[in-house]
Amino acid sequence: MLLQLALCYLIGAISPGYILSKSIYKIDIRAMGSGSTGATNALRCTKNKYIGAVTLLGDLAKGILIAGLFKSNPYCFLFCFAGLLGHCYPFWLNFHGGRGVSMAAGMFFAINPLCATIATIVWALALVFIKISAVASLSMAFSFLVSVTIQTLLNRCGSGSFMFALFVFLFLAWTHRCHIINWFSK
Repeated sequence: MLLQLALCYLIGAISPGYILSKSIYKIDIRAMGSGSTGATNALRCTKNKYIGAVTLLGDLAKGILIAGLFKSNPYCFLFCFAGLLGHCYPFWLNFHGGRGVSMAAGMFFAINPLCATIATIVWALALVFIKISAVASLSMAFSFLVSVTIQTLLNRCGSGSFMFALFVFLFLAWTHRCHIINWFSK
């Protein structure tokens, strides 16, 4: 099990946004914009929609891969957590990575496609109407949690899915804490 956890951490630690921006533009996006290695900051710092899209797809793919590989394993959510830790705190980038949103979304789709689709619609609507990526991201995680909670109460998914959704929402709130503090200090 330790080998599997390490593998998930290492998969999560692959940072397409950092790798692409560093190799193509010779910039460290961790020192620019929001400081994140995720898709929004990669797009913001490089002003290249293809780098933003490839970063988004790469991070989604990491989440789908980890959750898909271990979906039938009773420790799936632990492996997903290891991947999120690798994504947000990659050792090779001095533990300064992304915020985990796209990777979590990939995990959501692998674990519960219906709830993930609802969450993605909420994310898109929040992004279109509110135009703040962090608000859209947290709205997505919260709507996934609400959808999974409803399914759990209707006995359509197990309590493990609820615990995973709750944990991911709280974890993403933690990775976005600077934004949340800024919102409430205005």
